[in-house]
Amino acid sequence: MKRYIAWFAAAVVGAGVGASVTGSLYMRTLHEVIPSHIATLEHDQEHRCIISLAVLGRLEAGETDRAKSILAREVAMFYYHPWQADTPQRRKILELVEAIKPKSGILREELSKPPK
Repeated sequence: MKRYIAWFAAAVVGAGVGASVTGSLYMRTLHEVIPSHIATLEHDQEHRCIISLAVLGRLEAGETDRAKSILAREVAMFYYHPWQADTPQRRKILELVEAIKPKSGILREELSKPPK
């Protein structure tokens, strides 16, 4: 009976040491990866804020054509430079772009330019 208790105790201690080492390695990896993803999200949010401020400023100044141009340029960048995989969400957005393109001369003009 003592032998089984000794084996059980050794297994518990070994599992504890293994979990501790694995946890520290895993946490080190997470600490390296998470800040880069947070920085990417922050950059995207800053970009959207700057675009929104530019468009809002143009609309407040009564420059609707310039505001439309800024928005159309953003749509064209998404249209020509797919940073994400071909997902159902992306296909749906592209369908919306195609539906709006005949109604918007500025969007049609931006999409007719060669991709940058």
